[in-house]
Parts: sequence; C-alpha cells; structure tokens
Amino acid sequence: MKIKFLLTCNLERILKEQNITPYKLSKDTGERIGTIYKLVNNQGMDNSRLSTSLLYRLN
Repeated sequence: MKIKFLLTCNLERILKEQNITPYKLSKDTGERIGTIYKLVNNQGMDNSRLSTSLLYRLN
C-alpha cells in the first residue's frame, strides 16, 4: 500500500513553549508516558491513539 500522507506532531515544540516536561504532562493527563514520548519524537503516528482529553489540554 502506498502512503499518501504523513502525520507529524509538534508536541515537543508545544511543551517547550509551555515549559512542561513529557513526564509532567503524563502525570497531569493520566496518559501513558510512552504515548507522549512517541508523540514528542514523531514515532508511530500512523498507529497511535490520541485521546481527546490530551489534545484538549494541549490547546
């Protein structure tokens, strides 16, 4: 199957702007630290589940 698009995440930039560590975000949101690090490093974006609560808190 040919990939037609590429998802990227700016979470690393957002966390730096808000002076928040991935660990603190994990504790505050209850999200798995592994999921947050995947988003920070743009890994596994094609099969990661993103919770709406995490997306809302980043806004």
